[in-house]
Amino acid sequence: MGVRMGKLTCKSASGKTLFNATIEDMNALQDASLTIDKEKVDFTYIDGCHITFEAEDKVFTMELESDAHSNFDTLRYVQFWAIPSSFKDITDQPGPDIYTFNAKLRAMYPRSGRSHESPVIGLTCTLVYDYP
Repeated sequence: MGVRMGKLTCKSASGKTLFNATIEDMNALQDASLTIDKEKVDFTYIDGCHITFEAEDKVFTMELESDAHSNFDTLRYVQFWAIPSSFKDITDQPGPDIYTFNAKLRAMYPRSGRSHESPVIGLTCTLVYDYP
């Protein structure tokens, strides 16, 4: 059957923060992007990634980190975690598994001139997990 792909889309209540990711078999990053106040940072499969996903236990975490090559001015990272009490399986028929949940995210600011960590940002997310 091949590799299943997870498509994650998240948005803050203000709409100023967006986090999107494509995940192979829910254990390997294909790509991701984080946008805060229209400033965007991208991640790809070559960046460091650790994912924990266990739908039955309502656990989903992701940590992404770029290789800074000893230059911490270029470091990019995201720490993302779902809120288990909000995790819902809304799949209603055969086909893709669909989950909705609230999540939190902390990251290195992608904004120019900002070299510190963002506050914890609340997000509303949808994850669609299916064969391409």
